[in-house]
Amino acid sequence: MSTNDSPLARKSFLRRLLEVLLALSLGIGLVSPFIVYWTSWQQSRLYSERTAGEIAAVFSSDARYALLVGSEHDARALLTNILKFPDVLSATLIDEQGRPIAEASDPEVERARRTYFLEEPVIAEEREAFSALEESTGTPREVGRVRLTVSLDRAHRSSVDTAFYAALQIAAITLVLSVALARVSMTMLAPLADLVRVLRVGEVDVRLPRIADGSPSEVHVIYGAIEAMRQRIADDNRRLQEYANGLEAMVSARTRDLERARDEAERANRAKTLFLANVSHELRTPLQAIILHARLIGGSADPAVVRGSIDTILRSSSHLLELIEQLLDLSKAETGHELEVSYSSFSLGELIEEVASAIRPTLAAGNTLAVHCDAPVAVVSDRTGLVQVLYNLLRNADKFTQDGHIAVRLDRLADPDRALLTVVDDGIGIPQGHIHRIFEPFFQGETVRGAVSSGIGIGLWLTKRIVDALGGRIEVSSTPGVGTTFRVEIPVAPAGEAIPLPGTPTTLDRVAIAACPSATRAIRVLFAEDEEVVRGAMSIFLREAGFKVEECADGLSALAMLERGPARFDAIVLDHRMPGHTGLEILRTLRDSLKADTPVIVLTGNETSEILAECLRYGATLVTKPIQPERLIEAVARSLDRAAISTHPKRGRT
Repeated sequence: MSTNDSPLARKSFLRRLLEVLLALSLGIGLVSPFIVYWTSWQQSRLYSERTAGEIAAVFSSDARYALLVGSEHDARALLTNILKFPDVLSATLIDEQGRPIAEASDPEVERARRTYFLEEPVIAEEREAFSALEESTGTPREVGRVRLTVSLDRAHRSSVDTAFYAALQIAAITLVLSVALARVSMTMLAPLADLVRVLRVGEVDVRLPRIADGSPSEVHVIYGAIEAMRQRIADDNRRLQEYANGLEAMVSARTRDLERARDEAERANRAKTLFLANVSHELRTPLQAIILHARLIGGSADPAVVRGSIDTILRSSSHLLELIEQLLDLSKAETGHELEVSYSSFSLGELIEEVASAIRPTLAAGNTLAVHCDAPVAVVSDRTGLVQVLYNLLRNADKFTQDGHIAVRLDRLADPDRALLTVVDDGIGIPQGHIHRIFEPFFQGETVRGAVSSGIGIGLWLTKRIVDALGGRIEVSSTPGVGTTFRVEIPVAPAGEAIPLPGTPTTLDRVAIAACPSATRAIRVLFAEDEEVVRGAMSIFLREAGFKVEECADGLSALAMLERGPARFDAIVLDHRMPGHTGLEILRTLRDSLKADTPVIVLTGNETSEILAECLRYGATLVTKPIQPERLIEAVARSLDRAAISTHPKRGRT
């Protein structure tokens, strides 16, 4: 903003008022006297001219006799009397022939500056009878003229004096009005000036100055409006300050949240980096063993070496498959898929002994494992899932214990519908800062040797997911340097399910029995898989389980076999990705065009939400590769079991 636009550079109201009053006074002082003078001068001149005309009329009436008789003496006397009239400077009497009879003048005639000349005719009447009693019938006749010179100086001086005194009066009136106007203006400007000084401070909490009772009502209105406005501004400022404080607190909290999120993201990134490194190591280790022992089998004739290498390959393959399954579970969890649970009846004590027997030979040197089962507990639960839970907890205890003792305990709780598994070790324990993180994916603590533990870092995370999926609860308590205790509560049966007695075959068991070679009729299965090494080996396992298997290597062959009569098969196993037609395309044709409700199992190496939704829509079972033969046999048996229950409801589970 320029200097001229600043408020201090602008003229104040008082200054503007003084300038206006000065201009008004000068205008009135200069114009008004001239107007008064001109008006008075015009009136005085007209008056003097009329007066001179009247004098001339009297003079012409008196001069009639002198002109008729030709008396110069009377004419001169008449002129002398005429000069006695005010402002008459000279007078001349002229006869009928235009000759002056007499003249008279005042000595001041030479000094007169403003004069007025006029002539008046002298008129006489001619009579036919000279008798005064007779009526006059004469005609007017000019017998001469009277000439006068009149001074206008006195009238001019009177006009000047009138203008002067009028100017004095106007000046006095203007002064009085100016003083009165200035006084009235000050009664308004004084409180406004005080108001401006207070407002210039800029603090809305400063009280406004008191207004005099004699101040104009407009000042009181302005003060009231400004006070109300200041009150609103103060309220707005207070609310704004409260909002600013709240916003500052919110920003601070958000900043802290972002910092925590950043730290967690960085921690997760580091954990994921370590996870990828561990995954690479963990996958390569069993794969290396498989490669080496496969070569030993091909190059050795010793039956013991061949048998040992085959066992190693099977163990390494199982370990590799277990790692892949964990990775698939992690992938499913990140895409929002629920963990699949398969229920069966078994003894929980026997399962614990089985897992303990498998793990004891692999424990670290110096570590021991004990099992305590007070009473047998029969459960209906996910056997594979509980095996995974026990395996993860025992492996975890072994990694963090050196020359110590590990114990597994099975107890009945006061609630008869729940059982308690407890895994205790006297290892290095878990720092309190890590207790809440051990169930996070990718988190790995330090082993007894001070290094990050092996594995891919999702064992305990997967353990908690399995327990949660079964409707149980897992807790951990630990004291650094003393040991760690994991407590797992699990229901002995799913909610609303009856508990089969130990040893009583479930529906799945009955289907499996019906599928054995000694059954009266072999179950016919169509197995469509384009990979020969998978199709050939898996068909052998299916036939050994008692199924009658027909193979095909692509989608076209599978669809052609089904179009000849889908009722020829009791179950259908389809690989999703095959040449010609995909497994889902064949499934849609089977349900929509062929109107067949034959149980279908779809195999895929890439389980997505779209594939799963399609399988659920058409009533098919989705199984993810790689798959153990026992799992495929179980999936076929379960599909047949569901089909049998839907066809004959009375044969269902009781």
